[in-house]
Amino acid sequence: MKILQTLGSTITRTVEQLVEKNHRAAMVNRIRLVIKNESESSTRLYEELGPPLDADEDRQRALRRRY
Repeated sequence: MKILQTLGSTITRTVEQLVEKNHRAAMVNRIRLVIKNESESSTRLYEELGPPLDADEDRQRALRRRY
């Protein structure tokens, strides 16, 4: 009977470790997905803004607005 108890507890620990490992892997995958979605969202927003203006163009536009 002692052998069956030892075998049973060993199987139980192994299953619990696998469950925990799968749980961690699922959480990491969810976090990666969120990071990927945020990155794509940021990229889309920057593309909507257009290319950055340099300082000279900003000054010229400001002068044109004043005069």
